[in-house]
Amino acid sequence: MSNVVIEHSDELEELCQKLRSFDSFALDTEFVRERTFYIQLGIVQVAAPGVEAVIDPRALSTLEPLFELIVDESLEKIVHAGEQDFAALYEKGGVVPKNVFDSQIAAALVGYGDQISYAKLVSKVTGVQLDKLETLTDWTARPLTKAQIEYSLEDVRYLSDIRKHLGERLDALGRGGWDKEECYRLEKEKTYLTPDPLDYYRRLKTSGLSRASLGVLRQVAAWREQTARTRNLPRGWVIRDQSIVEIARRRPSSIQNLKQIRSLKPHQIGKDGESIVQAVKNGLKNPIAEAAPEKVRFKVPPHVDSVARLLEAWLYARSLDAEIAPSMLATRDDLKTLAAGHHRGVLPELPLLEGWRRDLAGQDLLDILDGKRALKVDGGKISAIASSSDSTAENPRA
Repeated sequence: MSNVVIEHSDELEELCQKLRSFDSFALDTEFVRERTFYIQLGIVQVAAPGVEAVIDPRALSTLEPLFELIVDESLEKIVHAGEQDFAALYEKGGVVPKNVFDSQIAAALVGYGDQISYAKLVSKVTGVQLDKLETLTDWTARPLTKAQIEYSLEDVRYLSDIRKHLGERLDALGRGGWDKEECYRLEKEKTYLTPDPLDYYRRLKTSGLSRASLGVLRQVAAWREQTARTRNLPRGWVIRDQSIVEIARRRPSSIQNLKQIRSLKPHQIGKDGESIVQAVKNGLKNPIAEAAPEKVRFKVPPHVDSVARLLEAWLYARSLDAEIAPSMLATRDDLKTLAAGHHRGVLPELPLLEGWRRDLAGQDLLDILDGKRALKVDGGKISAIASSSDSTAENPRA
């Protein structure tokens, strides 16, 4: 079976039986959501040695045989930047994947850079140059063209070879299992759950808002979230983030007050003005103390910011030496939070200070902050060496 478009239930059963005979298979999806809140799944592509197929969910009454494979822990699913693909499948059938290998994540762990594209990774590993002419196509339109089918199959055709190559590189660098640790998040249902409408305000910029305004922000953002879901429209089509924050600042009590907010269009006020004013009133009745993030972040004093910059320079050098994307170790905000927390004597909870990240870089960063290691520039390369006050740390590490 190869180059098949699956449009009937018996074809899907046969395909899934074939895929079950392998240890792994490649998976990708094509979807559109520019004009909707919910994902509009167009096609699902799968591949294994001697097998390539495009599954048409719009022609099938159920994708249950495929869903059974996705949740099967004995079958590895090979994807590239697969979170959105699994989100589309979760929205379609409530399935949470098990046993995932994400080639973008694995590539970042072995020196291919941060968030490398599939086309670039295929080129680097196989030498094949992919044609990306169908990137903006409407995958919900039917019938599918030959060009669409071929384009979509290329997105899974090389994944098994890439997986083999990346697996070998992980093993050679002593990082076998790191990819599974990083992909574990893709196997948790909470990754794909939509937020509680009353929590969505946390994603908006809240600096400088009073307790009363924060209450308004929460209620208006919740109204927007519920309305977008009900109407199946993108959030920004209901009301933009900028307008929600401005409403929270001004706290309009009437339609006339709403009209003074320039970012709101007359048709928006005419359609939803009363609902927005009611959300403002609800928010004023329920002020909140702060829009607290899930993880504590320390405010970075100016002099500590310079320390974070030094840590960032060393981390970049360390990542080059270790052949790993710097972002896999820590973000700039992580380093600022680490420097500020250390300055206050309270270390924050960061991935950088756990597991393999701590072994590879986190402990050295703590030693630098504690004065146990010093930074040295030699031949244009930054390294961390034992400081004169700590003779116990011998081996320089980039």
